[in-house]
Amino acid sequence: MNATIKLDEFTQGYLECAFWADGGELGDATISDLWGGSLARMVIDCEEFQEANSELLARYYEHRPPSHAGHDLWLTRNGHGAGIGPGASKGGRPGKND
Repeated sequence: MNATIKLDEFTQGYLECAFWADGGELGDATISDLWGGSLARMVIDCEEFQEANSELLARYYEHRPPSHAGHDLWLTRNGHGAGIGPGASKGGRPGKND
């Protein structure tokens, strides 16, 4: 039996990016193929990041949707330098690596 998990838009973007960025290694795997502990840890990571960075994200959401923020967080945490972090860029979009 498959359980349905309701994820916020930020977390959806984070998980989708994980599969997109690492797609070559994951083959045809989907989010439902994640081991429960891994999925739970990723969801908690997203919740904690959003809570700790609510002001940063509020500015980010002025320019981009929450799913993009989750996507950018995955890329940044995995060394791709896409940029969501503690600073705001010169263009006013927070999180870009200056």
